[in-house]
This record gives sequence, structure tokens and C-alpha cells, in this order.
Amino acid sequence: MKALIDESRSPLPLSQTAYDQQLKVLHVCETAKGGIATYLRIMRASTSERYEHYVVLPEHHAGELQGTLKTTTFNSKKRSILRLGRMLVTARQVAITEKPDILFFHSTFSLTAMLFFCLFLPRRPTIYCPHGWAAMQFAPGSMRRKLIAFAEHHLSKVADAVVNISAYEQRYCEANYPKVNGILIENAVEPCDEKPLPSIVHTSPTQLNILFVGRLDRQKGFDLLFRAFCEATKARTDLHLHVVGDFVLGKSQFTAQVAQSSDVTMHGWKTPREVRSFLDACDILAVPSRWEGFGLVVAESFRSGTPVLASDRCALPDLVSPDETGWVVPFEQVNWTDAIVRLEKHTLRKMRDRCLETYENRFHASRFGHEFDCLFQKMIECKCSCPTS
Repeated sequence: MKALIDESRSPLPLSQTAYDQQLKVLHVCETAKGGIATYLRIMRASTSERYEHYVVLPEHHAGELQGTLKTTTFNSKKRSILRLGRMLVTARQVAITEKPDILFFHSTFSLTAMLFFCLFLPRRPTIYCPHGWAAMQFAPGSMRRKLIAFAEHHLSKVADAVVNISAYEQRYCEANYPKVNGILIENAVEPCDEKPLPSIVHTSPTQLNILFVGRLDRQKGFDLLFRAFCEATKARTDLHLHVVGDFVLGKSQFTAQVAQSSDVTMHGWKTPREVRSFLDACDILAVPSRWEGFGLVVAESFRSGTPVLASDRCALPDLVSPDETGWVVPFEQVNWTDAIVRLEKHTLRKMRDRCLETYENRFHASRFGHEFDCLFQKMIECKCSCPTS
């Protein structure tokens, strides 16, 4: 695959014409809930001030951006053909009005708009980010996976560059979509400038606090963690599990089992600032996910200097350095029980400096912004050097 960012990641020179002008990036989003909104906020905050970011997104998702970007919305709450049509019409109107220098399409359903732009509107440098390849959610060899992979491959190759958010997804792209110009720009998290909130977690030399953050659903693997934790408490009495998040499909028998455990505290959903206070106070973060495109909470944990116990699925093993920033555990209950039983507070404390160093060197927003500056600059420079652009 052709590299748009060189391995040294040094700034790429621009022509004087490109340097002198303000450049516009138009982001087209069929959804901006959760991770995509965070992605856009970090990009706006960490890239050069020369870039003006415009976003087309559903009206009911606009609040996710917290007023940090220039937005144009379309009215559609349900995913449907009508919603895609409204996204396309709105994006076309903004493109005609603002005349962006770069087009940036986010997530699978925006591929339809990207194809339309490339076929029927003046050609501009185009970037696509899947935020997790859709085909990876389905069983290998299944018909649904094959059909979605076929569509992703042939639509994604229209883009000049496809940004993968993790090394795992980059490898998947290289192996399965050979005609796609995939590049790796790992996700990142912003530094915390605000003073941390007082923690409600009881800390003591005699208690080891384990933290889980996220939805209590099958993907996030909380069922496995809870069973493994309960088994571990039979071997030692100093363990406590703090759960930040909640069930997404209502109450169940499993909910009652969690509530009955005196060694588990359910804290419900918390603000990002409150989550940071939990990450600061707990001894280790548990991430037992069955699948993850990246695992942003791992980077957030390292920002707090907190080691991570992660499953061996998808992108997670690439994020954790065993015996340095945590451990990678095979996705079996017996392995997780054994890993929890073996945890030692003094060992975890020794890992904190390495976790902080990993955040600064690998997951800091400044690195993310610099790599996108390089990508944007290279694409504009290629456009300026083309006599037909």
C-alpha cells in the first residue's frame, strides 16, 4: 500500500500557496454518537489552526460535539434510506457553499455519500475512516461477512486514503482489502487540564480495587469478568470490583446477581471527568471485551497511570505491554480468575510510571494531531502539484 505518511512521521513541506491559505476539511457523518464525536473533538483540538473543520451529522447527535466544531445537521433519528438521502443532500449543499479542500467520510454508511461525491462532484482529496470495519463483526466465512467485505473493499478504494484506528484494523485491511490505500493513525485521548474530582473509591493498603468501564453487554465481556471475579473472591478477600456503566437491555437475572454481591459496587454512568477519578483511584482496569476496534478506555487508563488487564481479542493485545503496562489474558473464565488472583498491589504501583510514559509517547492527542497534519498537508500538496486540480 502506498504510504501517505512517512515512517519518521516528520512534518511534510507544503508549497507556499498551500501555507498561505486557510484550508477547509468537510466531515460527513451518518452517525456521530460516542466514539466518532470524541474522534472529531480531538482532531479539532489537536490539528493545526490552519484547518477549519466542518461537520455534517444528524441533528440529534449535534450535542455530542459540545459546540467545538462548525456543524450542519439533517433531521433523521432512525437509520434508513431516507436518512442516507438527507445526509447526501446536506453534505452536497455544504460542499457547494464552503468549497472544502479535503473531504473526510466517517463510518460505513457514509460510503454511499463518498461514492456520490466522487462520481458527480468536482474531485477533491478524499479520506475515509471506517471506525471499525463492519465485516469484522460477523463470523468468518459467513455470507453476511462476505457481502459486507465485498462492498467495503470496492467502495473504500475510491478514497485517496483510508485511516485505520488500530494496528489490528490496519493488518485486517492489508490482508483483506488489497486495493485500499490504508494507513495507520492510532486513536488518542486528550490530556486532562482540569483538576481531578475527589474519588469516591475507598483506597487502602489492604484492598485491591479493580475497575470496569462501559456497557454491560456481550461485546464488553462483563459477564465473563463478573464470573471470574466471583471465583477469585473465594481465594482472596481483599478484592473489590467497581463498575462504571450499566446494562443496556434492561434488568435481568444477571442484574440481580451483581446487585447481591457485597464485593461489587455499581456506580452507573458517569461523566468523562468522573470516569477519570475512578481511573486515578483504582489499582487496575479490566477490559474483557469479546471484540474492540481499538479500546479507547485503555489509553484513558494509561493517562491516569493505571495498568490494564485486557482480553486477547482483536485490537487489545496491541495496546498492552505484558509485565510493563498490564497483562493480556486469554478469553476464558479460568484464565481471568487466575489473573485476578495473582494481582499484587506493589507490582501494579511499579507499573504506573510506564503507563504514563506509554500515554505520552503513543496515545497523546498531540501525536494524533501531528499525524493528521502530515496527512492533510500531503494530500493538499498532491492536489496543488496536479495540473488538473
